[in-house]
Amino acid sequence: MRKQRGLLIVLSGPSGVGKGTVRKELFSQPDTNYEYSISMTTRAPREGEVDEVDYFFKTAVSLKN
Repeated sequence: MRKQRGLLIVLSGPSGVGKGTVRKELFSQPDTNYEYSISMTTRAPREGEVDEVDYFFKTAVSLKN
């Protein structure tokens, strides 16, 4: 029995460069089988961002617990 291997794609760039826009476009394409790994950040959510969808928004205090 062979295990199916995936392809890891990393979108990397400075804050505000458009990584989320690229991700949304890729995931909007029909007949794709992508999985998204949600990152954690200590910054405040930007307008339209949703906790546990776009990021896991945490404070420095909550990271210690």
